[in-house]
Amino acid sequence: MTIFRGAILAGGMLAVAGPLPEAQFVRFELAAGQKVAGDMTSWTLEGFDGSFGHRSWSELVAHDIWRLYVTVMDQNNARQWVDLGGILLAAPGGESWARRAFHHAAGLDESIEVHIAAVRSAAAEKRRVREDRDRTAGEHRLNTRTPEAGEWPAEPWPPLGPEQRDLALAEMRSDATQILRQAGVALSPLETDHFLVYADLPPIDVARLAIRLESIYSLLADVVGVDRAANRFWGKAVVLYFSDPDRFRLMEAESFSQLVGRSSLGICHPVGAKVFINLTGDAGGDEFAAAVARQTVHGFMHRFGTPKRLPVWANEGLAEYVASRIAGGKAMDRRRREALAYVRNGGNLAAVFEAARTEPRPPAAAAVGALMIELMVENHREGLRRWIIATKHGTEWTTALAEDYGVPPRRLMATFLQYYRVND
Repeated sequence: MTIFRGAILAGGMLAVAGPLPEAQFVRFELAAGQKVAGDMTSWTLEGFDGSFGHRSWSELVAHDIWRLYVTVMDQNNARQWVDLGGILLAAPGGESWARRAFHHAAGLDESIEVHIAAVRSAAAEKRRVREDRDRTAGEHRLNTRTPEAGEWPAEPWPPLGPEQRDLALAEMRSDATQILRQAGVALSPLETDHFLVYADLPPIDVARLAIRLESIYSLLADVVGVDRAANRFWGKAVVLYFSDPDRFRLMEAESFSQLVGRSSLGICHPVGAKVFINLTGDAGGDEFAAAVARQTVHGFMHRFGTPKRLPVWANEGLAEYVASRIAGGKAMDRRRREALAYVRNGGNLAAVFEAARTEPRPPAAAAVGALMIELMVENHREGLRRWIIATKHGTEWTTALAEDYGVPPRRLMATFLQYYRVND
């Protein structure tokens, strides 16, 4: 079904989905709860574009799908009403709105009932896929903990020679092809120095994602003090992006035995020496950019020296620190303000800096950890690098603070509190 379906208007002209004659100011609410406003400039059956980037119709609440779609469609075209009904069937709570759309379609063209039945059948198949994913979660007891929560050894990764690296790269390509085949998708990779990027996006957006990944890699390499050109990955890291969140979650369940929440935009899977970074969501949004940064950091650090993790506050804090420098936007600003408020209002810092991986942590914990990483980078970058290496190779992190960073934990914490009580 083409997304540029024509609509015959009264004057005999052909109206198609695509750029609007002039931008329209719109407001809408996402199913995840965020409210968005801006100028809409174009639309298709899949979504619409504007000053807010690209949005899929499926991201919106049902009543806003209806409200926006009817302003851009040809309301005298029965098939466009059926298209709207199909979109609404996929939205939570959209059944009643879909019935209204189908009713409009049948009023314009009684013969359209066959097409309505086909659209309903396709929607039922998508629901079946979602139910299969949920059933898979129950049957296989999918993992609900982040892969970062596992215990990892402090044994160094063995170096790879040119022939070994070529074999590793070939295996990563083969793994990606198998995952995509199982997900019912055929994509060709965009290969960069460190990544194999598979994304169901327009080529220009795939290129933007690849550039962002390399920027994250370069920034992190600079933080930890390694050559930006060197490849830390086994072969290269595979990056899989799915625009359909349901397909993303089903892929996670089937290929990685992972149960992923509906709000998740990304997850990094270390599989032995391999690194897979899986993504979904609005590829043009700030929250997506932050998610890409966090998961890329996790993949890089898995392959940095040894697979052993830094303490939780530093593991998550380093990811948040890099995300704050890659992604802007209100969400990142809010997370930083919440972390500063937590520090200044007497928040339980022990719950942040002493928590084990299995213990619950405050919502602001990652952002508080990022503040500590920021302080360590600005005050003693070389000491931070030595501390990371020592901790990754098995030294107790508190001991490494005194011996390798050069500041005992108690004094570092005092400096941290003193600094962020007065500095933003």
